[in-house]
Amino acid sequence: MQSNILIPNLVLKDGNLVYQIHHEVLSALFNLCKINKRRQEQAAENGIIPHLMIFIMSDFPLKKYALPLLCDMAHASRNSGEQLKAHGGLDMYLSFLDDEYWLVIALDSIFVCLANDNDNSHKVEHALLENDAIQKLVNFFQNCPERHFVHILEPFLKIIMKSSLAINVLRPPRCYCLDSIF
Repeated sequence: MQSNILIPNLVLKDGNLVYQIHHEVLSALFNLCKINKRRQEQAAENGIIPHLMIFIMSDFPLKKYALPLLCDMAHASRNSGEQLKAHGGLDMYLSFLDDEYWLVIALDSIFVCLANDNDNSHKVEHALLENDAIQKLVNFFQNCPERHFVHILEPFLKIIMKSSLAINVLRPPRCYCLDSIF
């Protein structure tokens, strides 16, 4: 990764040997980047984000490495956040809200994207207010398993504290499950 030759070789191809290579490379990348924000930033700068998205969307077993790396990149640096924005990271995080295992991490990553949206254009906030994103958030809260509800309250509170527009859009009656919060 340090010499910038690792990431371009992650192009998704078919074959057992290719899968084994992808597994080894993604596993190594996961271990190198998991606890090192600087390496996460380097990976983002070198183009890993679209590759991670491909592995996640293709539903390969490699998703277990790609998905946490993609969520961690929201927390890595402002530059990583810009890379995520450029490659549709917010939409990807919104799609993770359907996955019971990743929903809390995804919601927190959405908040981090929103918190880092300080360029006065409020692109992330406006993207969150689009009909498709609002519908995903409303469906998420209406269908959130009870055992996870307590865990989503903190990231949700952070989102509505950061965005007054989100409060107005998500308040009841649109999202009746939030009646007790408002």
